[in-house]
Amino acid sequence: MRLSLARMPKGNRGIDRFLSLLITKLKEQGVEIVDTDKRSDIHLAVISGSKKKGSRNVVRIDGVYYDTARLGNNKTIKNTIQSFEGVVYQSAWSKKFATGMLGVSNPKSAVIWNGTDPSIYRKADPYKHDFDKAFVCCAHWRPNKRLAATIEAFRRTRKQLDRNLGLFIVGEPDCKVPNDPAIKAFGSVKKRSELASIYRASNYLVHICHLDACPNSVVEALVCGLPVLSNNIGGTPELVGSDGIILPLDQPFNFKPVSSIDRVVPIDLDILADGMKSMVARDWVVDRPDLDISRSAQQYMRFFGELL
Repeated sequence: MRLSLARMPKGNRGIDRFLSLLITKLKEQGVEIVDTDKRSDIHLAVISGSKKKGSRNVVRIDGVYYDTARLGNNKTIKNTIQSFEGVVYQSAWSKKFATGMLGVSNPKSAVIWNGTDPSIYRKADPYKHDFDKAFVCCAHWRPNKRLAATIEAFRRTRKQLDRNLGLFIVGEPDCKVPNDPAIKAFGSVKKRSELASIYRASNYLVHICHLDACPNSVVEALVCGLPVLSNNIGGTPELVGSDGIILPLDQPFNFKPVSSIDRVVPIDLDILADGMKSMVARDWVVDRPDLDISRSAQQYMRFFGELL
């Protein structure tokens, strides 16, 4: 099978980390990756794109725009979903989200979660620290990711439990990080091995983004054996399942546009802090072979095969 990609991985954001791993695993299964100007059996686009003549065109959908200023960008995504031969949604929520906002679907679609490579985490040496237990949060931070709320709830939790707890922040913060020895901000982490080291040193992931389809940080944490503290909408609860605690922080999404994606939807910090305390109180065993990138690649291969 010959595969061309409209976008090649070019950075360290979640989509780039995933595509890099997917390409590696597809090559191991005999797929030939070719340039877009070369003949290919399958052409894979991300979110939207132009059809490639002579190929079966597949688009990978994360989410769609739901803030009023950018709703016009959904036209291209809608046309892509309708015209391409196949659609891969990152999660069942992603499919529900796109269908609810755009009012269209593609009869040939599949839900395939993102995956990661467990060997990356097995090989990593944990980042050294002196905390009894450590939370980690990881994102391309903006207000809807709720870093400020995570920090405040953590400080309440540490004080109320009177425990030597730590909080690791990965990604450039979008808010002021207190000068607190219990909080370590790593900034933008470029090397996958460094990110794995931070996960290995952590005990719990906090991910309470208002809407996320299939966050790679959650996939990576679960594969590393970390339970996840999550909010109750988006694709995160679907990924977490019983391997964490899902908090009632948000009202159900009604598939209507909002004024701005960066608006800070208020949440109850007491609920979040209580969730953190519950995470610390429980003993967790997390084993998620279903999020192995090899399995994701196999699912992509099967779906591509159905289109040929």
